[in-house]
Order: sequence, then structure tokens, then C-alpha cells
Amino acid sequence: MSKFKTLIWGGCLCNLIPARFWNGRLALLLNEADTGLPAGRATVNLEHEDQAWDEVFVKDHFENEGMIEALQKARVIEAPTEWIQTGFTKAARCKLVDPAFWGQERPHE
Repeated sequence: MSKFKTLIWGGCLCNLIPARFWNGRLALLLNEADTGLPAGRATVNLEHEDQAWDEVFVKDHFENEGMIEALQKARVIEAPTEWIQTGFTKAARCKLVDPAFWGQERPHE
């Protein structure tokens, strides 16, 4: 059984499903809860930026407007700690509220 959280984004009830970008970083995908159809991608992969094991990057503009607020209401992320320029816009660096839920493990030091 897959792990996911449910949230409301863009007026749609969505399941937030974990996946991985090509470099192994956490990707959070949105599917419509009633149809299973793709609704969006909550996170972006900024491979040129360092990223801690318990962080994700979130765009909150254009097609992703309201994403940060939706993820915070669902207790997926904390408030942004930094905004990073990426192309013509910015992405927010955010800590995950519960990294273990998404399969993120603290690296051994």
C-alpha cells in the first residue's frame, strides 16, 4: 500500500504521492483523489543547489500558485527558509515536517 497524504490544492482534493527525481531527490506528485489523474508536481529538482536530506524545493507561482500554503496546511512542509532564483522565478527551500513519512532518512555521519 502506498503512503500518501491528502490535501486541497487549486480547489481539488488531491493525493500527494512520493516519487524520486533522476538524482534520487524526493519528488512529491499530486493526483486527483477521485480520478487518480495527475494534477501537478509539488516539488522541483534544483540539482545545482545543495539540499539537506529533510528539505524540498517548492515553486509557488503560475501553475503552482498556492502550493506552499496547501503543503503547510497538510503539515507536509514548514515555512520556507530561503528563496532561490531559478530561471524567471524563485523556488522556496522548505523543511519537511515528517521526513521519515516520505522515506527520507538522516544520513549516517
